[in-house]
Amino acid sequence: MEDLNLAELVKIARRKNTEGIKAYKELYTRYSTKIRYHIKDKLGRDNPEEDDLVQEVFAEAYDRLDKLLYDEAFPAWLLGIARGKVGNYLRTKIKEGEILTPLGDGYDLEAPSCPYSETDIKEFFTYIRRGFGKLSSQQKLVWLLNWEGLRPKQISQSTSISHDVVRTQLLRAKQKIWSSTRHYCKHSELHLLIACTIVYYPSIWEELYCLLERKNKDG
Repeated sequence: MEDLNLAELVKIARRKNTEGIKAYKELYTRYSTKIRYHIKDKLGRDNPEEDDLVQEVFAEAYDRLDKLLYDEAFPAWLLGIARGKVGNYLRTKIKEGEILTPLGDGYDLEAPSCPYSETDIKEFFTYIRRGFGKLSSQQKLVWLLNWEGLRPKQISQSTSISHDVVRTQLLRAKQKIWSSTRHYCKHSELHLLIACTIVYYPSIWEELYCLLERKNKDG
């Protein structure tokens, strides 16, 4: 299994038989560290529930694997599941009073310093979704991973896509996203709007990850 690339592993893992389980274990080996780092980044080090959250992310991904539209999008899709898990964890702890203030960039429930209203963000995001829908599967993958903080070299290492192809596809993805949003905002404002969506309205940002899934098993 170690010699198989990402797409091959996901394809085998979908079978959910003995070989599929082996393939999924290999996916866990390759990507669990990145998911753990994401959880540490949002919750801090030595969180007692870190291991449980990592397991929950991979368990949910395994259950939903048939819905994944693009095999190569597995890393970005997995990170989207992790975002949702961490966000739900923080919201639960805040409501229970165990956390007095929101922790970690991307999960501020009150968004006190966001320069845009939720209405502004939702309107802006209609243009983002439109542009995202025009991207190829590779472009969706590299664009999402880039916005999750991965540089082209890191994206290449996380996927089966060469470094040169990552750079080319990322540039094309950015051009298509800008083409779809240019009537709404200036280019200098585009990154700020996306960053505010990720930080202050993560549930809206997470909608993009849903676009990596089929609406049903036959879709």
